[in-house]
Amino acid sequence: MLVVQTDTIGIAPPACLTLQAYEQIRETAPPPCQVASDEFSTVLTAGGIRSFDVPWHSHDCLMLLLPCCGAINFRDETRRSGTWISEERFIAVPKGHIHAGQSDNAPHVVLYLTDAMIARIEDEHGPFQHLPRKLKLSSSYAVTPEIRALRDLCRTATARDRLTKASRNHIVSALVLRLMSQIDASAALTSGGNCSHADGLVAEICAFLEAHLTNEVSLDEIAETFRFSRRHTTRLFRRCTGSTIAEYHEKLRIRAACELLSETTLPVGEIAARVGFESGSALAKATKRVLGKSPTQLRGEPISSRRPSWIMSS
Repeated sequence: MLVVQTDTIGIAPPACLTLQAYEQIRETAPPPCQVASDEFSTVLTAGGIRSFDVPWHSHDCLMLLLPCCGAINFRDETRRSGTWISEERFIAVPKGHIHAGQSDNAPHVVLYLTDAMIARIEDEHGPFQHLPRKLKLSSSYAVTPEIRALRDLCRTATARDRLTKASRNHIVSALVLRLMSQIDASAALTSGGNCSHADGLVAEICAFLEAHLTNEVSLDEIAETFRFSRRHTTRLFRRCTGSTIAEYHEKLRIRAACELLSETTLPVGEIAARVGFESGSALAKATKRVLGKSPTQLRGEPISSRRPSWIMSS
């Protein structure tokens, strides 16, 4: 890494500022994290295991950062206190733009694109009309359903998955083109619309609960995992969702049960076991209390692909 010796940036001491060259990024990234990489672009998956706190630095290439769940606190010269980027947004960081990031257990996909890669895309698909102007500062943009699907495919691509591995270059190419087109064609989102620190924490807790759908998750475990007190965690979660953590976890299980009731012919008892209820009768009591219907009445009913509003309210 090259240390940037400058006294003109009042963000951090000069010794803390580093310039990461593209080749260094490509060569030092652990192979398991690399979805695809060549001399023009590199796509990595990271996070989801432990917290991270990346110090102030910059790249000699464009970086596109896409949280998959939870949120990442992004800081730069215009947002020194940070702004939380959730999975509904991605952020474009131009080359040479100094930034830092911090999060707790937030899986994400990050793309590094060289100038040669951008030029190659324009040669193949035509020039971008607004891209040069928009890439002067770091900005966030909305994640479309297409981007979300491609992002999640990149995240789940592993060396052991032969089918995904064979198609990953096509997936990456499609994701890059979608991201660049979204930047070129849509307006940057205002920082005021980004989630707050509390929202970011709650989003990460919600993602943790979804990942542990069939397990009993105690408030102590949540507090220990996210390093907040039980009282603080409970208060923030209720304020943001309208539910307690236990109520929200149960609603996620009911949601999963509704999907299985809609899409399969599995017995109610089997569905209950798959989504974390002790028995079919326990599932029936929960659906009756929350939705006013029994599993039999819910069988075959269509369910929205988006999270229903009743998950976010008591």
